[in-house]
Amino acid sequence: MKIYIETYKLTNIINKYNILDKYFYSEKQQIEIYSEEGVFVVDNSKVFKLKIIDKPSYKIEVKGNHLLIDESIIEKEINYQVPPEHITIHSTTFTYKINPKINLFFVIEGTYNKKQSNDKYSDFEPTNLYFTSSSTINEIKDTLCVFLSLLN
Repeated sequence: MKIYIETYKLTNIINKYNILDKYFYSEKQQIEIYSEEGVFVVDNSKVFKLKIIDKPSYKIEVKGNHLLIDESIIEKEINYQVPPEHITIHSTTFTYKINPKINLFFVIEGTYNKKQSNDKYSDFEPTNLYFTSSSTINEIKDTLCVFLSLLN
């Protein structure tokens, strides 16, 4: 499931990188391909077509934060060719984890205008942020509150 902070502005995260960096978990680059035939990703030199299984989303409130819960599923199907008419985006995903025992990650997706610095956040433009977990809300609620307090 993905958990979105309903009213959080992407530009606010730029001031939080230094706080989040001590919880840094991983960085991943991939190529996203958008066409009339669907969405594809290139991951580890393999091309996958994304199949999105939409499920209804719902809202909850956790300690004054309005959250949107999206339980949609994204499946990857191996694909061997890309449609000739497409748009390509090189994206980077930063993942953060506060508690190694709790299955909750904070994810920031974005793109670089140019990357010429050793600072991984230099010229990085966030395009999406959310939490992700395969646990229930009750199992992750305390850790989610810690993450939310860091972002406020």
